[in-house]
Amino acid sequence: MIRSLFLLLLCGLLAGCSKENTPIEFINLNQDFTLTLNQYLSDEGSYPLIRVQTTNMVNCSNSTIRSEHHIDINGINMTIFEILTEGDCAGGTTYASTEQEVVLPDGQFPFTISISEITEFIGQLIISEDSYQLVLDDQEGINVNRKSLQRIPSQLIWGYIRSSDLDVSELYQLMIAGLSDLAVEKNDLIAGDYDFFNIYENEPIAVNNAPHDDFTYHFILEHHDDISGISDYFKHLRNNNPNIDIQVQESSGIQF
Repeated sequence: MIRSLFLLLLCGLLAGCSKENTPIEFINLNQDFTLTLNQYLSDEGSYPLIRVQTTNMVNCSNSTIRSEHHIDINGINMTIFEILTEGDCAGGTTYASTEQEVVLPDGQFPFTISISEITEFIGQLIISEDSYQLVLDDQEGINVNRKSLQRIPSQLIWGYIRSSDLDVSELYQLMIAGLSDLAVEKNDLIAGDYDFFNIYENEPIAVNNAPHDDFTYHFILEHHDDISGISDYFKHLRNNNPNIDIQVQESSGIQF
């Protein structure tokens, strides 16, 4: 409020400010931020994706974070400048956020995140064949929601199939019947968090944002690189079973 009054007074004194010259509304940066390590899917493979968002909701559902990202073989630098809305406030609240995929080879890379060029957090992003890890020297002043992930390998399919008329064993038989020439079950992944799904020791896999009940079968498959054949198979499965719900995603980001 004090900042807004000051800006109005300054505009009056200079007699040069107008609504047209200030199309972006800036919101005070007195916020806590949360850092999360996610997974970015692409045709070239999976890579780390770093997401920064406000820990608490902010006013205006069209709020976002103004930031700059610089990524190369020498390291990753993210600078958070302000929380803003473009145009009029749309009402409501949201978690303002920004994110950046990190397409780099396996290795250890210096990582720096600066908040409004004042507070700086330094660490490392470690990318390996099987996992990603974000290590900060000092976490005081920033929340870290998830700092390690298992890496999704190529040629992987995951998802779920659900019907209120069939139990899990029947759903399994229905789905797997026509897949023998296209994909096989993937049972050798390391237990851990893969962002889109979780694998637990001696427990069923859990696909995120999917129902967990006796009528839902969660699956992870390794395919034989016949994307068009897999797409046709799931279309056929849906067309011939209109009462079932099937959600499928592939490691390149394709959804069937």
